[in-house]
Amino acid sequence: SAFLQEGSKSQAMALASSGFLAVWQGEHEEGLVQIEDSLTIAQRLQEEQMMPLLLMINAIAYISMGRDGTAQPLLRDALELFEQQNLPYFHIITIVLLGNVQLGLGDLEQARALYEEATVRARVLGENWTLSFPLSNLGDVARLQGQYDLAGKYYEECEALLRDTGNTGDLARFVHNLGYVAQHAGDFPRA
Repeated sequence: SAFLQEGSKSQAMALASSGFLAVWQGEHEEGLVQIEDSLTIAQRLQEEQMMPLLLMINAIAYISMGRDGTAQPLLRDALELFEQQNLPYFHIITIVLLGNVQLGLGDLEQARALYEEATVRARVLGENWTLSFPLSNLGDVARLQGQYDLAGKYYEECEALLRDTGNTGDLARFVHNLGYVAQHAGDFPRA
């Protein structure tokens, strides 16, 4: 469309934001179109700064639709660009998302390896929320593999990391996961 041909950087960001919000609200197809349009504009403008973020957002849309295989090459491209741009936070998040893709494709070992890599990088970065992200996913892998004690250790570390941040959404998730561990151990009152 003419809109896409004349698109600006701000239009690309607006489309990506709107598309991401739509995906978040379950309007996957509509959101995906907007995100793909934003990528088209950024590619045509050769907006290299924006590209990895838009690729990541596009991949998240695919993951939320269960299209893990489609998300994977986008995340690999984003990973390379975030590394080039020296953006460690986004680099770590992208590694975790690649782990989520492997999980979706049924490769638990590869998912765990990616989450472990992200955890090492996040410890170096020293930012609690970023570290809690791969740790929580390592807990999920351990739980899926029946390693409930190990899962509990990961979830407890996550909870400790975010206890004082007021991040109630993530805290609720970790406490919920600890409930699964307690349930498995037969500690129903604690669960």
